[in-house]
Amino acid sequence: MENLYNKLENYNEQNYCPMHMPGHKRNTQLLGSKLPYNIDITEINGFDDLHNPQGVIKEIQKKAQKLFGTGQRSFMLVNGSTCGLLAGIRAVVKPRRQNSSC
Repeated sequence: MENLYNKLENYNEQNYCPMHMPGHKRNTQLLGSKLPYNIDITEINGFDDLHNPQGVIKEIQKKAQKLFGTGQRSFMLVNGSTCGLLAGIRAVVKPRRQNSSC
């Protein structure tokens, strides 16, 4: 299976006009080229979906599981770093009963 980076590079070489999120529209002239804005896309035809991976993202998650030696499935981060931090905290902190006097 083609890896995600190569697939993104091939898509970028097609010179499509992005009419989808993210809003910067892969504009490296505006944003610079230190970060890979030119291959930053969302769920579009021909690519996988982070919320229901069936293709290249599913394969990456399997490779991550093997690499990290987890007995559990590994997941790609969805919705940015704050979502990942909150998910990590929730995974390790026990829920506690709320104080009804607050």
